[in-house]
This record gives sequence, C-alpha cells and structure tokens, in this order.
Amino acid sequence: MSVEDFDDLDDTQFVEITVPEWKDKAGNARVLRLGSLTADDMLSWVEANDGPAKKTAGLRLIINSLVDASGTRIGSDKMIATLRKRNADVIRRLVEAVLKLNGMTVETEKVKNVSSEAATGASHIASPSSSVM
Repeated sequence: MSVEDFDDLDDTQFVEITVPEWKDKAGNARVLRLGSLTADDMLSWVEANDGPAKKTAGLRLIINSLVDASGTRIGSDKMIATLRKRNADVIRRLVEAVLKLNGMTVETEKVKNVSSEAATGASHIASPSSSVM
C-alpha cells in the first residue's frame, strides 16, 4: 500500500449502546452511537490524563467517541459537567464499551467499600488511568 492508500482508508468502527436508564419523553431507552478513536485521538487522550484531567478520563473518552447517525463526532467538553451528574454504573458501562470498541481491556476487581465488604461489579481500567470519571 502507498501513503495515499492509507490516507483514503476509513476504518472507523461503530457500535450502538442502549441505555435503559436514560429515557426520552415517550419513555423509550436512549441509544448512543459510539465511534472508534483514531490512534492520534487515543494518544492525545492518554497524554492528557496526567494531573487534574485524570479525574475526567472516562467521561472524556465517552465524549470523544460520541457520533451521530452519519458518523460525525458530536461530543464536546461542555458535556463533562452533565455526565458527572449521571448514574456512575451507566458511565462505567459506557467507558467499558468505548474501551472494548478500541481494543482495550478492563480489569474487574473487588473494591472494598467503607464497611470493608467487597463491592461486586466494580471495575478498574488497567491502563492508562485508574480513574474513569
């Protein structure tokens, strides 16, 4: 393949995620469409996860992956404040879906809660950040 051949490639993959907790006015579950990230997008995301940005790593990953029906990116940093107010389990599922779409894995481990009992279903992103929200 030539350099020009690479420039003409469109290898973006898409997935639709139904979020039963997020309903429209008619009571139907919302469906989000996610697009895989480019290598440059992923590198930028990883490099931006130092310092305070680490706290919103998962939210930014979701936002960077949001696309409309035609595949156009629709996410904006303005959405971070709104997503921070959403159900943490829903956000975790969306982050896991984005990671899977981009060929990354999520390690599931037991996380102790305040009463020292193991919480079930807690997730930890092994790399590049342990914080998903």
